[in-house]
Amino acid sequence: MTTDIVTIKITELNTGSMIRKINTDGVERIAKRIDTIGYAQNKPILVDQNKILRDGHHRVVACKSLGIAELPVAYIHVDDELHGAQVSFRANEAEEDTIPQTFIDYAEYIWSAEGTQAEIADVLGWSVDKVKRYSALRKVTGQAWDAIVTAISYVTEEVTYVTFTENLLRPIIRLNPDQQIDLVDGLICGKYTTVSFKKQAENYKQQNIDVVALDEAISHVVSDDIYMGAVDEVRTGTYDLKSLIEWAVAKHNKETAIVIHHGDCIEGMKLLPDESVDLIATDPPYNMDKADWDSYGNAEEFAGWCESWMVECKRVLKPEGGMYIFGINRMLSHLQKWLDENMTYRNWIVWDTIQGAGGGLWTNRYESILYYSKTSETYEDTDAVKLERHEQNIREYKGRTYEFKNPSNVWRFPVVDGSHTDRTEHITQKPVEIMERIVTASCPYGGVVLDPFVGSGTTAIAAHRNDRKFVGYERDEANYKTAMRRVNDEISD
Repeated sequence: MTTDIVTIKITELNTGSMIRKINTDGVERIAKRIDTIGYAQNKPILVDQNKILRDGHHRVVACKSLGIAELPVAYIHVDDELHGAQVSFRANEAEEDTIPQTFIDYAEYIWSAEGTQAEIADVLGWSVDKVKRYSALRKVTGQAWDAIVTAISYVTEEVTYVTFTENLLRPIIRLNPDQQIDLVDGLICGKYTTVSFKKQAENYKQQNIDVVALDEAISHVVSDDIYMGAVDEVRTGTYDLKSLIEWAVAKHNKETAIVIHHGDCIEGMKLLPDESVDLIATDPPYNMDKADWDSYGNAEEFAGWCESWMVECKRVLKPEGGMYIFGINRMLSHLQKWLDENMTYRNWIVWDTIQGAGGGLWTNRYESILYYSKTSETYEDTDAVKLERHEQNIREYKGRTYEFKNPSNVWRFPVVDGSHTDRTEHITQKPVEIMERIVTASCPYGGVVLDPFVGSGTTAIAAHRNDRKFVGYERDEANYKTAMRRVNDEISD
């Protein structure tokens, strides 16, 4: 390093290499001092072997504003840009009384500097961990950062200095922009002290965690308006998350004709009034051990469990109400004894699934639907289904056309397989069309359909499409979320 001081024209300098932005207030203070007492010749600017200015940018700008053409300089040798930055920082730190470096200068240099964090740490004389902490400040939103820079860098007699530090800002880097701006502006204008600033930052952090929990719990369950209302309630800062979730679900259920409860159907139906349901259409577990919810022990244990929910079904059915139960023969045979003794048999429907399933000598290509009613006087709308063309309803016989008024008890509907556009992860999803046939035939317009085992929500969708009300229960959380998503998508279309 050369210690001799020489004079150089300002126009010969390369001022492009800077480790911090020019502080205009600082330049004005320097210019005022130089204009009053002259330039201190014992404080030369530092220039490297390529005439790149390494220290003294503010003094150069101040001199230009005063029309000074030449300045004293001391030449130094730098190996590369990182070494040049190191020289600049050391020189600035030696003159902290002129224009003090703030954490802003360090942060913005770290963001823009080339080189590894270890190399930058070496330039600054810091630990790598400290460089990482300052690097993280890049997550402070632009508007908030500009306000911080203004508060730190442009202090005048009229503007009070606000103490922002890297440590103070660390809790806000993961907050959203609005929260960051509120905290920064609040500290500047006196709304927050440094203590309340930190406390509010923690409050915002918890709110954001709770919004995520709220999203997971109800975004798929309630309407968008109710969901956003719940989010707004979280943002007020005075709430109980559990109570808020319960409120949102209750409000949704009150405002929609489609109500699906997450819970056990037996306990849930006990809360329904006697004779309040027009139709029950359900696809209960088959006891085939296909999933956790599909296992109920041996035949006797399974039948006992089925009786416990069928008792409630009969109680809530209106006198003219009907009940359709899907299943396979082996499963439904365990239910028939109780149904024959307690309800009125109407039909055994065969659902021709068109596609075969299973192996063995005979491929299984059908399921069954038991149709019972509460009394012999049952609501049935033959006209609602007589024109469907899912099977041969029109035949020619001896030159005459015969139109069958209603379908037979053999129904042809394709299963919802993997290629179906509406396919969900539910392993026994039923087609909406088959549920629509049941709903329109056996539930009056505006009536109430009950499904104790909602599954993927097919019966609810059928009810909604045909202007019937719906209430149902689903114990499995994954199935419940699937059903609510499908229903809400259906309602919003």
